[in-house]
Amino acid sequence: MISDLGRRKIMDFKNLQKELFEKKFKLDEYMGNTFDIFGSIVKENKLWIAILVILNIWALYSTTLQNTINTNIRVAASYGDVSNMARYSGMQLSISLFNTVISVYSTLFSIMMYSKVVMKIEGRENEYSFKETFFKFLKIFGLTIVFLAVFSIVMFIPVLIGIFIGTIAEYNYSRALMAVAIAVPVITWIVIVIIAWIKLLYFRETFYIRNMKIVQTYKYNLAISKGNKLRKILPNIVLSLIVLVFALPFLLNMFLFTFLFTSVYIVILIAVISSVATSAIGIVSIILNSLIFLNVEYNYLKSIDEKKEEIQA
Repeated sequence: MISDLGRRKIMDFKNLQKELFEKKFKLDEYMGNTFDIFGSIVKENKLWIAILVILNIWALYSTTLQNTINTNIRVAASYGDVSNMARYSGMQLSISLFNTVISVYSTLFSIMMYSKVVMKIEGRENEYSFKETFFKFLKIFGLTIVFLAVFSIVMFIPVLIGIFIGTIAEYNYSRALMAVAIAVPVITWIVIVIIAWIKLLYFRETFYIRNMKIVQTYKYNLAISKGNKLRKILPNIVLSLIVLVFALPFLLNMFLFTFLFTSVYIVILIAVISSVATSAIGIVSIILNSLIFLNVEYNYLKSIDEKKEEIQA
């Protein structure tokens, strides 16, 4: 009985690629298959996931630690205590560097999980290569630096405008102008981020999953996103809000952990719970986005084949 159920489960998993090709999934189908795959992915990658959870616990807890260190630096500065200022600044730098390492690991983990999930669905598990994963990480790292450089250049003008308006507002004691001075760079930042997100909606999945050059990846991302934007945007907004709920205590750490929770054990407990939850949601997000990408891509390729057949007919 158990073996029959197991075989049926495997057969269902093997048929998933066929189903993704044959029809457009609804949200409940995406979620159902996501949780079916989740258990298998966790089982096969226990060590990688355990490391991720531990690192996330530290990353969350370090926000409260950094807040305490910043307070100590300000106190030391007020007394002119250069020795303690240097000591606490060194601690702050060490934490920041380690958190950078965590970011590197998280990105590598993300690329690896995208590859493994898709290869599992497409029956190409034996093709996985950590070397390829690391190479893609280096490329995305370089691309991120270029993007941030361009973004900084683009933001330079609205920031200058904001500073100029702010100077006039301060000279004239105008609250309205001061609000405008703040709004100009903030609104510009929001607009740029939204446009970039929409234009790069399927870029990450395409880059992580398929072997394409960057320009080709961008064009392919635009092609498959036509008519499929909400399919990806809506579930990701929901998942992001859930993550925000668990991360919120640490985003508001100055209030929560200074006035409500004075025990370090309570803070660590909350960090553990939040880390496990956010890590699980992160994996769910990777699987969900992989399914959405494959479904969208397969239907896009199928539509191209159908158009070719119509032309030949």
